[in-house]
Amino acid sequence: MTSSGDAAPAEARGADADGVIERDGDRWSVRFVRFLDTDIDTAWRLMSEPEQLARWFEPALLDRDGGYHFDGDEGLHSFGKILYCAPPTSYSVTWTAPGDEDSPSTSITVTVAERDGGGVELTLEHRGLGAVDVADYGAGWHAYLDRLVTSGSVLAPLESDWSDRFADRRPRYLRMVDPTG
Repeated sequence: MTSSGDAAPAEARGADADGVIERDGDRWSVRFVRFLDTDIDTAWRLMSEPEQLARWFEPALLDRDGGYHFDGDEGLHSFGKILYCAPPTSYSVTWTAPGDEDSPSTSITVTVAERDGGGVELTLEHRGLGAVDVADYGAGWHAYLDRLVTSGSVLAPLESDWSDRFADRRPRYLRMVDPTG
């Protein structure tokens, strides 16, 4: 397994910390760690409840059979199944987005843990990505997580344009995948 980007020290894992990209054979993953100045139950709701996801990510619809789908304003159309869910600390889902031929089905794992001294540590890892998609997902998740955490405040006003943040961060993630490019 190879890694691109250095894991950020604990004090640097704020709103603008880059994700860590790792390669395992022909598949890639991107992992983000963010600190939220809130309690574990609030963090769990932010990451799992459709009405809370819509505040910082995209509107989510849950199906009775354990599936979900997103049809968002940013052009995000994805769907999947819940693999496991252990409130209020972790869940994992499959993730499929039409048009991602390089990454036909991937998985996302979210963990939330209380920190000594207050607040929570949120980890989001997207696995099973192809080389073509990992930089785009890295920049995309980075832009979405910026919406969730800005300067240590949970749910700062969504004044930022996701598309601008994505475009600003994408070159950094492309360099992580191909440092010569």
